Amino acid sequence: MQLDRVLVCLSISFLACTAKTDAPASGGATPPSSAAAPSVEGRTFLARAVTEGGKPRAIVEGTALSMSFGERGQFGAHAGCNHLSGHFAIEGGKLVVTKAMTTEMACPGKLEQESWYYGVLQASPTITVDGSTLVLEGGGVRIEYLDRAVATPDLQLVGPTWRVDAVLDASTAMHAAWPKPATLSFAADGTVKVDAGCNGGSARYTAAGNELTLSSLALTELACADPLATDLEAAVARMFSGPQPVTWSITVDRLSLRREGGGLDLVATPAGG
Repeated sequence: MQLDRVLVCLSISFLACTAKTDAPASGGATPPSSAAAPSVEGRTFLARAVTEGGKPRAIVEGTALSMSFGERGQFGAHAGCNHLSGHFAIEGGKLVVTKAMTTEMACPGKLEQESWYYGVLQASPTITVDGSTLVLEGGGVRIEYLDRAVATPDLQLVGPTWRVDAVLDASTAMHAAWPKPATLSFAADGTVKVDAGCNGGSARYTAAGNELTLSSLALTELACADPLATDLEAAVARMFSGPQPVTWSITVDRLSLRREGGGLDLVATPAGG
């Protein structure tokens, strides 16, 4: 089984970057004041209509085009495979993305779409925002987005079964064809059921804001024959045995757990899945 190691820009290193607003390359119109700029910080937008040359452009099945605007000029985008991260500014009614970097996963059938989309975003398209709708236009391309909070509200921590999708350390994200998935299920009574991919058990948790405090995890003690299963179980156990509390966030159907030096990315499994 192959273990892919993919460089990512984790939030800790992302925040270490210094946002920079570059002056317009040409002597065009003076950028509007910040008071006149569209309000996009802290919002994520999902594309719902894409045209190129006046005709609809098909999106790869099972993918979506998204953009996220963070505080201090942070910018992120996704097209179904790798993540684009950088900084943004709105200058003269245009979206300007700088300091851009991407992860480097190989995703057959998605890379052409990804290259096209990230090219559009980095070509300084015009940007307009009207309530929950955002529109980018440039180079014959028009993309209409809807605020993700309206289009797809976030799931709750309690209820779904969360399957581990990636294991993160200080600088890498690890995806693998694990023999058996690891899952976490949080209950309203403060318990969390854990299947670590080989052994199973339970623990307790308390939630306060964006922090979770996890108690020691009691697991069964079966021998895990596959090294990948052993690595996965160790990564799950570290979330419970490491420094507490850990931070957490949910974006639509994805749960992020972060501890000092690493964490887990999880995705909600379909009902009955």
